[in-house]
Amino acid sequence: MTPSKAKTSTGSSKKRGRRTSPSEAEKPLCFVIMPFGKEGSDEHEHYTTVYDHIIKRAIADSGFEPLRADEIPDSGPIPEEVKKRLRVANLVLADLSDRNPNVFYELGYRHALSKPLITIADDVSSIPFNLSPYRTIQYAIDDVTKADKARDLIIKYAKEIKERLKRPSQKSTKPVDSTMNSLPTLHDKVEQGFSNVYQILSEHLPTGQEQPLLKEILSQKTTLSQIQSSLNNVQNNAEAMVAASRLLQQTVDLGLVGIHATRMDAFEDYFFATMEREDKAIDIVGSTIFGLKGRHHVTRDRVLELLKLKKQQFGFKLRILLTHWEYISHRQDQEKTEKNITRYVISKELKEAVDLLKHYNLTDCVRFYQAAPTCFTVICRDQGLMLVNPYPYQREAYNSWTVIFREIQQGAVYSVFSEAHFEQPWDNNELAIPYSKECEKAVEEKLKRDLELAQSEMAATYKGEGQSIGKHSDGKK
Repeated sequence: MTPSKAKTSTGSSKKRGRRTSPSEAEKPLCFVIMPFGKEGSDEHEHYTTVYDHIIKRAIADSGFEPLRADEIPDSGPIPEEVKKRLRVANLVLADLSDRNPNVFYELGYRHALSKPLITIADDVSSIPFNLSPYRTIQYAIDDVTKADKARDLIIKYAKEIKERLKRPSQKSTKPVDSTMNSLPTLHDKVEQGFSNVYQILSEHLPTGQEQPLLKEILSQKTTLSQIQSSLNNVQNNAEAMVAASRLLQQTVDLGLVGIHATRMDAFEDYFFATMEREDKAIDIVGSTIFGLKGRHHVTRDRVLELLKLKKQQFGFKLRILLTHWEYISHRQDQEKTEKNITRYVISKELKEAVDLLKHYNLTDCVRFYQAAPTCFTVICRDQGLMLVNPYPYQREAYNSWTVIFREIQQGAVYSVFSEAHFEQPWDNNELAIPYSKECEKAVEEKLKRDLELAQSEMAATYKGEGQSIGKHSDGKK
């Protein structure tokens, strides 16, 4: 925030009484960056309520000491004091509401430090695109349920971060890198040294007497060259091990479990068995349910039969998010597969999906979202495993690679992607429409319209080809 804004709010620092007890002083620091508004304004009253009743309570309950910029003691220039807290705080919580430029500046400063961060907002749809991959907690002060949910999530993520802070840091690989980088320098120095000795002997020893010494020196140089070659091999192997170690650490940090060549391979070889073991909840998001199958034995009917049995279990939660019928043709326009050139194919898949879901009594688990998803995703909540299959263009839309992630800590792929790709769309009552008889009828009407359009397009295409053939049939036209 700007110095002027901070100055207008610093009066509350003494009122709040920072670090009044030894136990509080021992807590790790959570620095809060958020809009203030001018003191006495509605905006100031609003964000004071947010801070006092949602943020501050949640941070304190998670074992951190909350500190906001207007609570910093007057010990130096406000901007520098803010930067200092952004550097030293164990955790930073940023409220992105109202797209406040000072908050975004401070958020970027913290991001550059690669240190723990939690973001919240009263409207996640207003967050800029380049921040959308990060999980942001949505809150509301006029809704008790949403406020409690936001506090619970802040406490959960803050506690996870606090646990990670307790873990010992990994040893640096810099000594290895330093040793590896010194080998070429050592080789150059040895070469230079041999050249100098050879020149000195040639210039100062009587003719004939220098030969035995030079021969011995050359022998030593050959031995050292062999040693250097061995060291080079050691260096290459060490660098490969370091690279492999870094890659392994990245997979751990991202929660990557495995990569499969196709979606069908992933279901056949791994994820169907995962779904069989799931006892709590399964979430599915896709244009249709076309992707719920493996390459051989894991058929779509077998998967749907499993979902039906799971749904009958007490307390089991099944949610299926399909594409809204008015948006389904966007998938066809995107894929443009050689096999399916007409626009009714995806509509036909959606109609078949509705019929199958009715047959297996799963329609009460379905919602239609008014957008075209970019990934086919299945999430097994209790096991914390998620299958993600991206939708590329052309024929690869049916045959693209698939990755499986596991749930680890807040900010990793599983938590961020499942929140943005499933939870937020599912909870959006303005865009996610629950299944009903009206939906069923609308899907049928959509297929009918697309079939009629496809027939007219195909007729026009054949007519054009016929005219082209006629022009060349007699050689005169």
